[in-house]
Amino acid sequence: MAALAQQPIRVGAAAPAWNGTTVAGKAIRSSQYRGKVVLLNFFSRYCAECRGEYPHLEQLQKRFAARGLQVVSVSLDQKKEDAGAFARELRTTFPVIFDPNATIATKFGVASLPTNIVIGRNGKVAAVIEGADTRKLDAAVARALAAR
Repeated sequence: MAALAQQPIRVGAAAPAWNGTTVAGKAIRSSQYRGKVVLLNFFSRYCAECRGEYPHLEQLQKRFAARGLQVVSVSLDQKKEDAGAFARELRTTFPVIFDPNATIATKFGVASLPTNIVIGRNGKVAAVIEGADTRKLDAAVARALAAR
């Protein structure tokens, strides 16, 4: 895995634009999610905490998609097969980007895994949650969805 940053992006900062390719080979970019609440999840297949929180991310996607939530997971694994296998094993319905050089993670200042960044409909960072804390994550997503 590529070296991670030291300082996470600040809450209230404009979220940087990003783009990537999913493990399924589809190109995606941040601009296609304008007006939605985006939960960017940074993980690695070999991160035990990441594996533990992943089913919860799927629950959030299913529960709040109709209200405008889009979960996008970013794999920092070095092998595409690892990122893809993880998504298949856990049957995710949200996109999983393969980012072995940590390009997106660097833009957001990700320093540890898992890290979840909630981006509000206004394009600003609403929350940065380091570690697998589903209560904090639920609260941050609820606040971002409630904001107009």
